[in-house]
Amino acid sequence: MASRRSEFSLNSTILDYRKAMTTTRLRSCRKKIQPQITDECGHKAQYISKSKEQLAYERGQTTEIEGTSLLSNKMDTARAVNMRVFFSNSVQARYRDKLIDNSNQRLL
Repeated sequence: MASRRSEFSLNSTILDYRKAMTTTRLRSCRKKIQPQITDECGHKAQYISKSKEQLAYERGQTTEIEGTSLLSNKMDTARAVNMRVFFSNSVQARYRDKLIDNSNQRLL
């Protein structure tokens, strides 16, 4: 009777061990298998979690972050850079000071 009991406990221990090993194997496989997304050049895409503000900015939507508005899209950024080139020195300095003030307010 005693041998049966120990045999049963040994079998259940082995089964528990096998079950635990199987689940850990499955978990490790799940981590490794991810869809490999590549861009035009064939580089693997990295999984980067982006904030809602960043996604909205890339889509071209204007979002409000801490009281400052982002430019509506990347074309506005290019236009702002081109405008800065054509400004005279005094206007350019004023424009630059305004940009610095805005960035300082964003930091506060």
